[in-house]
Amino acid sequence: MIHELPKPWYDPIAYKKIRLEEAKFEAEIAKKFVNENLTRNATGKNISSMGSFSCSISCR
Repeated sequence: MIHELPKPWYDPIAYKKIRLEEAKFEAEIAKKFVNENLTRNATGKNISSMGSFSCSISCR
């Protein structure tokens, strides 16, 4: 478990990697929620996943 997210201006590669992992985990949780018919919770997790993904691709 990571205690602090690395700063993108110090290590952009590590930042991208961690943000992509975060997006993957959030998407997996959303998929589990959909399978349990918890669509409202799944929507929130999908939005979190997309936020993490957009942060990872916006980092240079």
